[in-house]
Amino acid sequence: KTSKMENILKQWNQHQHYDEDITSKPSLSPKKHTTRPLVTGTSVLGIVYDGGVMIAADCLGSYGSLARFRSISRIAKIGDYTAIGASGELSDFQYITGILNEQVDKEFNYDDGATLDPSEIFQYLVRKMYGRRNKFDPLYNVMVVAGYKNKKPFLGYTNLQGTHYESKTIAT
Repeated sequence: KTSKMENILKQWNQHQHYDEDITSKPSLSPKKHTTRPLVTGTSVLGIVYDGGVMIAADCLGSYGSLARFRSISRIAKIGDYTAIGASGELSDFQYITGILNEQVDKEFNYDDGATLDPSEIFQYLVRKMYGRRNKFDPLYNVMVVAGYKNKKPFLGYTNLQGTHYESKTIAT
């Protein structure tokens, strides 16, 4: 007579095929978190000057210590008044850009004429970074948010822990 555990193992072995990709079945795949960033970028600079705000970053994407990708944009336009720059993991930056653009599109679809200010986009990003940290799945980026709306410059900093501040000069 077989035990209940032996039946479970027998069923598992019947359904487990080692040549198939386990990630193709979401119910069987483990939850994955970025623990070691692969393609990364370095510093982003931000400066508020009389009449505007400026951010700058290089175009290099490093694969470990190898300077692998030489034309990566690490600054993205979000909406009409905001730009973000990122150092850290490139795939996380692409994810962040996507969710911020979704928020801008959502606001546009309300069709009330309102647009998101740079400070509102910054606060949304800060909450997102802090929330992901609390889920033990941080986005491995240090972000600079810059914008100019209604003759007011904005420059803010946030990192993977959700730490944030606003300043006239920022460097990651």
